[in-house]
Amino acid sequence: MSKPMSIRPANENSQARFNGLAGDKKAGEFLEELMNHFEATTAGGVAQVSDEFTQVQSAMNRILEIFSGSKANSELELQNLRSHFGERIESLEEEKAKALAAARESLEKEKEAEQKLQAAEGMATAYQSIKEQLDEKKAENETLKTQNGDLTAKLKDLPSKDEEINDLRITVARLETENEQLKERLEDYRTFRGVGKVDDGEIGVN
Repeated sequence: MSKPMSIRPANENSQARFNGLAGDKKAGEFLEELMNHFEATTAGGVAQVSDEFTQVQSAMNRILEIFSGSKANSELELQNLRSHFGERIESLEEEKAKALAAARESLEKEKEAEQKLQAAEGMATAYQSIKEQLDEKKAENETLKTQNGDLTAKLKDLPSKDEEINDLRITVARLETENEQLKERLEDYRTFRGVGKVDDGEIGVN
């Protein structure tokens, strides 16, 4: 417990009554109870300190007043004050418990939200990785499509190439035929002039 606080009467006229009251056992116990309540309130911060301080000071002044009267009235007033502050303490404890429960609930929700956020970040990272892989596959597919298009175009050109090859073969055959004919004509011409036969592969006239 913190250092006990000194309580001063509201005015000098009540100083004597206060000093006498300090020797009363019941009053002393109640004063101690009030001081403990006030210190617990200021330490816990549950209610406003100024409000509690006002209530405690008012109670102290009231105690000084009631003990100046009859003993029966003093004890009755003391019980009423004890009952009032007992209820007030219970009320403050309930408020404190509710505040702590709300704080715990808020903390749990914050932790749950943090876990969900971490899970979402993990899913986002995984999604990004999958997306990058899909983009790579998409780029590969585009490349394959381009290559496939080139191959398709070449395949379409194959019939025309075959036609060109056939044409070239026909041309070669025709040229070979013409060459043979030229060789025969040249041979006939040389025979006619007495030159002799033409060697294979030789074309032309000397």
